[in-house]
Amino acid sequence: MTTTTTTLTTTTTLAAALALVAVSVALVNRNRKLSKPLPPGPPETSFILGNASVFPRPPSEWLKYEALSKAYGPVSHIRAFDKHVIILNTMKSAVDLLEKRGANYSDRAQLPLIGDLMGFNWVITTMPYGDYWRLNRRALHQHFNESAVKSLRGKQERLNARFLTALLDTPEGWWSFTHWLAGANILSAVYGMEDTKLKDDPWIQLGEDTLQSLNVVTNEGFQLVDIFPSLKYIPSWFPGAGFKRRARKIYELQIRARERPFAWVKEHIASGTAVASITSALIDTEVDGVPLPEDVAKNCTGVAYIAGADTTLSAIKSFFLAMVRNPEVQKKAQAEVDRVIPADQLPCLADRDAGSLPYLEAVLREVYRKYPPIPLGECRVTGSLAPADVLCTIGIPHQGMQEDEYEGMRIPAGSLFVANIWSIMRDEEIFPQPESFRPERFLTSDNALDKNMLDPRHAVFGFGRRICPGRYFADAELWLMAASVLSCFDILPALDANGVEILPSEEVTQGTVVAPVQFHCRIVPRAPAKRSLILSASEQ
Repeated sequence: MTTTTTTLTTTTTLAAALALVAVSVALVNRNRKLSKPLPPGPPETSFILGNASVFPRPPSEWLKYEALSKAYGPVSHIRAFDKHVIILNTMKSAVDLLEKRGANYSDRAQLPLIGDLMGFNWVITTMPYGDYWRLNRRALHQHFNESAVKSLRGKQERLNARFLTALLDTPEGWWSFTHWLAGANILSAVYGMEDTKLKDDPWIQLGEDTLQSLNVVTNEGFQLVDIFPSLKYIPSWFPGAGFKRRARKIYELQIRARERPFAWVKEHIASGTAVASITSALIDTEVDGVPLPEDVAKNCTGVAYIAGADTTLSAIKSFFLAMVRNPEVQKKAQAEVDRVIPADQLPCLADRDAGSLPYLEAVLREVYRKYPPIPLGECRVTGSLAPADVLCTIGIPHQGMQEDEYEGMRIPAGSLFVANIWSIMRDEEIFPQPESFRPERFLTSDNALDKNMLDPRHAVFGFGRRICPGRYFADAELWLMAASVLSCFDILPALDANGVEILPSEEVTQGTVVAPVQFHCRIVPRAPAKRSLILSASEQ
């Protein structure tokens, strides 16, 4: 009995000692991590607010982030209240954290205004990292992966021919036609809508209105509720609760955008008149032998509808701007297209597979680099906290889940991340003379694409597990449009009353997604034969 008791006592003592050692080691490791410095940043001006007063704010806050990157290096830090914001200013830091450590950095900050009040919590971009997000991501990837989008080429090429015809008939309307092209491609691929109107199409307008309403909100910055979530419970009639009334209108708008086109497809399926589309495929999709839940199908189609056209539209407009401002680049790209594409044919996406248009590829990479559609990745720092005028909330950034360490710096758990795409695309160590439009930077001395040069698409479409699922579809649309326009038209500066050319500025709109401000240019057919070629293609 005594021996047994002694053994138990010894065992208990040993277990307690081991537990104490484990706790001690954990505390030592934790203290060691906590002893590491945070990434550098502006001095804190307040114990409570941190250095929130120096948060870059609209307009053009990406330029202010660029200044921070030059002052504080590849990784910098700002704190506002209890929120740590880590700014990634180089490709290396973004890849190291958001891709190589994606398991820890793929979460999203949950923001009451966008999620609870506006109702955008069904959008995969805002979903927290977890099983439901994975299911949505899997369904999207199934229909937008590099192989799957090749089945959509016929739709893209038919719409592109219609776009060229519109440019031929009404060249002065080119700006509005770019909106149609981006929206019509999404509606055709996602819902099978083949007869969208070139002007004032209600389906295109609904998608644009929904996204624009969200852009207006983030641009105006009334996100105090994201700092103090309990504010979401105050009545909408309460003084100062205008944000709730605005949010309710946007809530109703996004419900229409998610539900109505999906219902349209279901009605056509029921009547036997549906055109094959991603929606009809998702309705018939099974995951592990179980039908895909309808809410997931709506999520996938809805996010493609609302957000799928905007970044593509930005890139299309930027291409036109680059060609107007860089006529020597345009001529060189046209010469390559003329040399490769038979004179009696329009470019098609199969031509891209051959890899015989490297200069055109370089031109488009330079468009992505110099004019990134989302200059701060997937997030913006916005939200005015009157009367202090402190900006301290974040759009839709990556969020770290666990405490981490990077290159001797402490990364607190729950930190929010700004991928500073604007600065990354202007890193002079990678892109010398970054303000010059130089497609040649992506080519070798024998005019082949340089595989050792960073492809801007690896940054502008996002990082890691949160990379844009529609990137292959969007990139194919941009290439097809650019190749076809270069083949058929000259893009020239507008003329003033005296016949003097007007060179458009590089000013951009404000918002999460940016694009060139509207400008005028002349779209002129390169030869009479091109007119016949376009008209023939549009009739097929």
